[in-house]
Amino acid sequence: MSAGAPSPTPDPAPRDPRARRWTILLVLLALVVAGGVALRVAASSGGDDDPAPERKVEADAETDTTPDASTSTTDDDAAAEPDPGATPPDIEGPLVIEVVSTEGPSGPSQFVRRLGPIITDSQSSLPYVTSVLGEPDSSGPDAQEPTVCDARWIQYGLEAQFYFGHPPSAEQSCSVGPVAAAVMTGDRWRVGADGLAVGDDLAALEQAFPGAQRSQLSPGLATLAGSSEGYVLAEASYGGDPYPTLFATVVDGEVASFLYVSGAD
Repeated sequence: MSAGAPSPTPDPAPRDPRARRWTILLVLLALVVAGGVALRVAASSGGDDDPAPERKVEADAETDTTPDASTSTTDDDAAAEPDPGATPPDIEGPLVIEVVSTEGPSGPSQFVRRLGPIITDSQSSLPYVTSVLGEPDSSGPDAQEPTVCDARWIQYGLEAQFYFGHPPSAEQSCSVGPVAAAVMTGDRWRVGADGLAVGDDLAALEQAFPGAQRSQLSPGLATLAGSSEGYVLAEASYGGDPYPTLFATVVDGEVASFLYVSGAD
């Protein structure tokens, strides 16, 4: 080799095939990581192409159990929960007192199921009756017995007394007490759809209720009914003992009113 001539470049060492494979894998891994970062950035940017909101709306729609306002309810559902704030419809036609006969351990018994549109059960409170008939013309503690709540609906010829005795108080009686007694006047009231009505004569009463007996009313009931006695039309059983639950009062030979008495306390 002459002086000053460049020395020949040695041939590069042959590459290890295993090192080449590791390089390719590292590059692919870097691409995957970069792609994942890009996707997370795009998702957090809330762009128009982000399908996540649509998926959430679809999921909410699938799990939403709120009833559709257009879905109809049954009559039983509507009747089970009366709305005290609703304006009651005008009630026309006869106001029918419904009496149901049953057979108990001590023999036959009758109970009054309805006073017109009012269901007479343990839930027949003043708020309930108000939801059916509208606001009473007057309501508050009874003048004779302050723990009793008295209310009048002049339009329907109805005066009802509500009582809650555990412990007795006017506030409880006016809020949760059921109908304990009621007097009904006016020729719209009748027992049964085609039965005895206010204004009928004594002969009609004796024909409709052949076994009706005259009975003295207690002082409180006499004050409510405006009469000291009445004809017993239905007799119920309370605690195994019979007691009159529906009377008719007669003035000048005609039925003047019906008097309902509950066994509730």
